[in-house]
Order: sequence, then C-alpha cells, then structure tokens
Amino acid sequence: MNKKRFVNRLFICFLTVFAMCLQAACGSGAGTGTKENSTKETATEVPGTTEAGSERSESTGTENTAAESADTKTSDTETSGTADPDAESAVSESPDAGNVISLEVHPEIRGYDWGPAVDRVILKLAKEVQCTRDGEPVSLQEMFSVREEKQGMFGLSKAERTIVKAWFSDETGQMREDILPGDTAGFITLELAVGPEEGSPFVYNMMTWRNAWCDPYKLEISMNEGEALILAGSGEDAGLETTEYRLDLSDPKLFPELENASVSETFTGPEGHELSYAFYEPGTASQENRRPLVLWLHGAGEGGKDPRIALLGNRVSALFSDEFQNTMEGAYVLVPQTETFWMQYEENGSWSDNPGRDSVFLHDLKALIDDFVSSHNVDTDRILIGGCSNGGFMTMDMVFSYPDMFAAAFPICEAFKPEAATDEMLERIRNLPIWFVYAESDTTVYPAAYEKPLIERLRKVSTEVHVSAFEDVRDTSGKYFKDGEPYNYMGHWSWIYFFNDECRDGDLSLWQWLAGQKRP
Repeated sequence: MNKKRFVNRLFICFLTVFAMCLQAACGSGAGTGTKENSTKETATEVPGTTEAGSERSESTGTENTAAESADTKTSDTETSGTADPDAESAVSESPDAGNVISLEVHPEIRGYDWGPAVDRVILKLAKEVQCTRDGEPVSLQEMFSVREEKQGMFGLSKAERTIVKAWFSDETGQMREDILPGDTAGFITLELAVGPEEGSPFVYNMMTWRNAWCDPYKLEISMNEGEALILAGSGEDAGLETTEYRLDLSDPKLFPELENASVSETFTGPEGHELSYAFYEPGTASQENRRPLVLWLHGAGEGGKDPRIALLGNRVSALFSDEFQNTMEGAYVLVPQTETFWMQYEENGSWSDNPGRDSVFLHDLKALIDDFVSSHNVDTDRILIGGCSNGGFMTMDMVFSYPDMFAAAFPICEAFKPEAATDEMLERIRNLPIWFVYAESDTTVYPAAYEKPLIERLRKVSTEVHVSAFEDVRDTSGKYFKDGEPYNYMGHWSWIYFFNDECRDGDLSLWQWLAGQKRP
C-alpha cells in the first residue's frame, strides 16, 4: 500500500475513534463500539479498532471498543474483586432500614458481535433475606442502581447501567423458581442492558493498535432511596451497603463462556517467538474418536499476551457453543495469539505495509499446530484454518506455505496482497477447499484490492472456491438499532456473520461445510 493511502486510512481511523470516544464521553455508555479494529489490520488497516471503532481486536470484536480508553494497561494490576477496601460505604436512606447488609459483587462478561460486555452481576448477600413481602414475591428490578466508571481513550467515562431484569438466584445466577411465602435467598442477580455502545470492559489503545482491558473498570452497586429488603428470621427491613467493585481478571467466574476452555497456554517455537494460545477440547475426543481441529487466527486488535482478548474481541467463544459443536459433532478449537501482528514480516516490527511476504511467525505457528496435534486426539485429515483481517492474511500465508496440512480454509476480510500470490502458489492450493467472507462496505481491507482479484485468479485453477459477500455488516438479531435502523457495524467486521453462522453459498452454510471437509 502506498504511503499516501496508508496515511489517509490512518487519519480516517483516528477520526472514527475520536468521534466514538466523544460519544462515550458524553454519556452514551461505554462504547463498546469497536470490534475487530475497524481500523484494524488491513493492508493498511489500523490494527486495533473495532467495528465500532477498533479493529477491535481487529475487531473488538471489540478489535475495539469505541469509547474505550487509551490506557492500554491490561490488568495485572486490575485487582480487587469485591468491595474496594478504600471505598466509602453508605446505606441508602430507607424507611426503617435499621440493618445494613454487606455484599460481594461478582459480574460476568460474555462475548457479543461487537466484543465483550458486562451483562450480569451476581450479588452475594452476607445475610439471607425473605423472597416475599406480604405474601407476594419481592420485585427487585427497581430496587437497585448500577453505575459504571472506566478508563476511556480520553479519560474516565461514567454511565448509569440499565437493569433489565433482576431475580433471586443461586450462586451461579440461576433464577429461583416457584417462590413461596417463607422462602429465603442469599443471592440476587441483575441482568444489565448491553449493546454496541454500552457495557464493554475493553478500551482501544491507538498507541499499540490493540484492545486492552479498561484499567480501571469499576461498578458501583447501591440500593435506591426508599427501598428495603426483609431480613430472614427477624422480618426487619434492611438496606444494602453501597459497594464498589474493581475488575478482577483472576476471578474464574468472570467469563462463564470460557469455563470449559484453557485460556492461558504459551508455546515458544524453534525460531524463538512465543505465542500465547487458548484451546477447547470436546468431551467426545479419544484415540478411537479423533476429532477435527478448527484454528482461529485473530485480527490486529486482539494481539497481546492474554488469549481472552482474542476469544472475546471477535466472538470466538461461539465456537465453544453447543450450536457449533453439535454441527461439528465435537471439534477442537485452537486460538493462537501473537504479541504483535500476524502480518509482521520483519523482526523490527514492520507489518501494515506487508507486500505479501511471509509472516515472521509462520514457522513457529506451524510448530505450535504440530505440537498441539501430537498431544491431543486430533484427526490430522480434518485440520481447518481461518481468521479475520490480520488473521485472514495469516490463513493465506499458512495455506500457501503448508498446503498439504489443511483440509479447508476460511479467510475473512483477508489482507494478503493478491499480486504477491504467484501462479505457482495458486497451483499449490488448487485442490484445497477455501471459503472467502467479506463485506463490500469494508474500507479497511478493500475487497476490490484484496479478495476479489485473488478469488478471480483462484477460480481459474480451482473448483473448490466458495464466497459469502455481504453488502455491509448490520445487526441481524433484531435487538440493536441506531436511528431506527439495525445497527450498522464497520464494514470490516464481516467475521460477525461467520460467528452467527450466517455465511451461505446457496443452501450450504459455512459451518455445515466445515463439518464435511476432510483431506482426500
């Protein structure tokens, strides 16, 4: 990419992120808005913005979050878990609230199309309370307030979080059903509204072009004035202690979607590069029942040394879901993470102008795959590789270099320079099934400059090419709107369609297609 074009893209990226941050600073909430780094990694892509503002992780997926801050410190220091010992506690003035109940605050973070969001808070009460008042179940939704404070790109942002539902629960958040007079509870769960611009714990750092956990990220839980719970046993009214929570990444309950995955592995390859990685192992795998391996390669915004960012920046957690696993009849999922960028082609760090040269991580990534396969019950005839943006580049680099290793590939908004693919390279993959995904509105990796020329040339030598091309990237869940229209994400975020199993070629879905791929 020429220098002028790169500078123009970088300027556009800056304006996009700046506008999103202003919106968040004015109280829109948290701007999760970034996803795969909308500015993410592209041939000239700015690594780190999510659709809503960052490549977000190439996305924020919240490749990443629009309103997030520039403080990129990921929380080795984010501590604290429950109440901050230095925070002042107060009790809301409630009628007859002569008692005060202390509590522990346990939030939960899940992956969404735009990236991660804090969507539930479980309150552990120090004393049990009655579930009914005057014979009727206690109505909890209007009883509490939740306030969020987090580091944004231009300073701290504060927002009132909307409670959409509240219920008495067990310690996992499971709702207590069929409450009867006399029943008591020690846990209350609050469900919080989330959206592309609300609730993200990610901040996009323009200096590193990557997403990071907001530091600080705080929640303040309080009881509204005039509200009271009823103490079990005594029947007396009681207030709750106002409690501040600071993000504690060491809490194993913070990421319920990742509880069955290993998220803190590392591997050092023969050429000396250390790769962090996460993986999921299907319960059905055995020596007699070897399962396929699905590799996901993250975008620019999801790099670093915390694989949870790669898993939630793009909603890779969808590959651990029952829907995907049932489609695959059980599959391993391996998610490597580079500390820098897959497109890096020189040890000095150059990557955004990669002219089509091999990644410096090429051979070490291959070694990681070999090591993983040798230590797990993987069907070596069913290794499937894909990724978005930077990871789409790496997908193509891997299949050009090791065409016999893979059963199929699914590059998404990939950034491999088509002119760098020689006829001999295309000949190597003529028998490899490949499914391309992109959106016409992608201004980070222009389809006319990347996917389309490569697809046209590849189709001349191969009949194994599938394409899902979308006009733009919009919410299809029916839940998220802006200005009366389905929320319009950055065009670079076409990976959203993949993780929602919405990529089609005729009647065939990409997920179904992956399940049927096997090396001849």
